[in-house]
Amino acid sequence: MRLSLLCAILSIASMASVASAGEPFVRIRAVGDMMIGNAPTNEVPQHFFFAKVAGALRDADITFGNHEGTLCDSGIRGRKCPEVMKRGELCYAFRSPTHLISQFKEAGFDVLHLANNHIFDYYEDCANDTKKTVENAGILSVGLLDEPRTSTTNNTVAKLLGASQVVQFGGKRIAFLGFHYSNVYNRVISIREIETAKKLIQALKASNDIVVATMHAGAEGKDKASTPNTDEMHRGENRGNMQAFSKPVIDAGADLVIGHGPHVLRGMEIYKKKLIIYSLGNFATYTHFSFDNPMQIGAIVEAGLDENGNFVAGEIISTHQYWLKNAKGSRLHVELDFDAKKRGEQEIVNWSLLDFPKSAPKFDNKGKFYPQSLVLP
Repeated sequence: MRLSLLCAILSIASMASVASAGEPFVRIRAVGDMMIGNAPTNEVPQHFFFAKVAGALRDADITFGNHEGTLCDSGIRGRKCPEVMKRGELCYAFRSPTHLISQFKEAGFDVLHLANNHIFDYYEDCANDTKKTVENAGILSVGLLDEPRTSTTNNTVAKLLGASQVVQFGGKRIAFLGFHYSNVYNRVISIREIETAKKLIQALKASNDIVVATMHAGAEGKDKASTPNTDEMHRGENRGNMQAFSKPVIDAGADLVIGHGPHVLRGMEIYKKKLIIYSLGNFATYTHFSFDNPMQIGAIVEAGLDENGNFVAGEIISTHQYWLKNAKGSRLHVELDFDAKKRGEQEIVNWSLLDFPKSAPKFDNKGKFYPQSLVLP
């Protein structure tokens, strides 16, 4: 109640001062975690899972998301489950059949982030198959290096830029570079490697017009919607400081930072005319993901940038997932749809205003948001 009231008061106050925004050069629509099938138990959607929201995903110049898991047709035994189960904990290992990549392609995804804590659930061969499957479908993958960082040669800036991809749009080069909270298997780049991250961003900026940094980090769970300016711990693992990463990479030349990993929506802020989205939550998680409130709430967030990469205007499109049930109330399967209650928008606005009262965007009451400086004369 306190969050909603604060959101209402501050949003109304800012509405009066928001002027008409200029048209962006590029509209990037981004979503959070996705894992739409688990092959070992054959829990895969028998329909086009993105059907109800695909129009909004396609209505963008570039569509981005995090693929939380693997895509391969072998490797029944997971890497981590025996050790995890010995500790008496639940084990989450995700392996989707490769044919499901067609759903992401049909939904309109242009770029998928692979550097997350589930990419090596089924060893390196499955991680390699995931990258190959994504790229063979004509979708760019970011974050996963082709080779381990085991030597000086493999640790050069040129080699590490293998975690990036470039989208050609409107005569401009738009680069995406993916980061993770740890350097697992020496195949990803950690957000805690700040100096390395800055060098990579500087190198990309030298040969590209707009640079997007995307990170999978932060503690996870229904009570992790606030974005602390500290290292976040989850089950004894350091999952990095998202704020301490985002601002230095913008200083180095990044134009947009997209975060995911906490499984809940977090706030946004504007830093030096650049937009930072701290977490996009769960978007399309067909099976084995918790739907404890608010983890069933998602959003499609549009970031409109000008030719210099500065934030111009944005939009929050609320989504949610729910169990479709039969007449007896028994669960059938998970559905993904727009959320008429606009809870995703409310979560992002509320946490933006609470966590970043001086740097949050200006929000109206129609899901749109704008730079702080956009005011009526």
